[in-house]
This record gives sequence, C-alpha cells and structure tokens, in this order.
Amino acid sequence: MMERLCFLIHLFEDAGSEYDQRHDDIWPEMEEAVAAAGFRNYSLFRLGELAVGYAECEPDIETVLEKMATFDVEHKWNASLIHVIKNAAGENGGLINVPEVWHLKMKNSRE
Repeated sequence: MMERLCFLIHLFEDAGSEYDQRHDDIWPEMEEAVAAAGFRNYSLFRLGELAVGYAECEPDIETVLEKMATFDVEHKWNASLIHVIKNAAGENGGLINVPEVWHLKMKNSRE
C-alpha cells in the first residue's frame, strides 16, 4: 500500500532563498533518512513564504512519519531550520497536512 502526502510549511519573511539553498545543499544523511523512512517521489515547491511538499509514503503516512521521527538527523535538520521555518520545533517539523480531495487514477494503475 502507498499513501500520498501533501503538506504546507510556512517560512519566516525573507527566508525563502535560504530555504532553497538548504535544500540545494541537503545533508546526505538526511536524504538517506528520508528514503529509509519510506518517502518516495518526494518534491518540494515554494511560492514566497509558503513551501508545498508532496511525497508518496510506503506503507502509509503515519508509519513513515513515525519512522522519520526516530532518526537523530531529522531532529538536527529541524533544529538547524528554526530561523527559517515557522514552528520548525513543532510536530513533524512544522508541516501542515493538506487533505486529499481528489486523485485521477489511470487505467492499469496499481493504486
């Protein structure tokens, strides 16, 4: 099974370029943790002080987020972004879940 996750992250004013740069230079151990937790097809987009994320979670969102929270690098990463992301110290690093309303299922798709 796989679940799709869409989320929002609110950035502090004028922190967008730093947010982008941090992801250009993402720590290799953070990338490894993201993959090990079960995130797949993970993308981030940004418009001003709003970042939008999309990821596919295997086996499901709850399991992936719980596993991600067990990695020390996740806590270090969030702490390093405390001046970039509003509520970075909050649950799941400040991400706000966006409920899925509709999904186009293609014929012959395994979803």
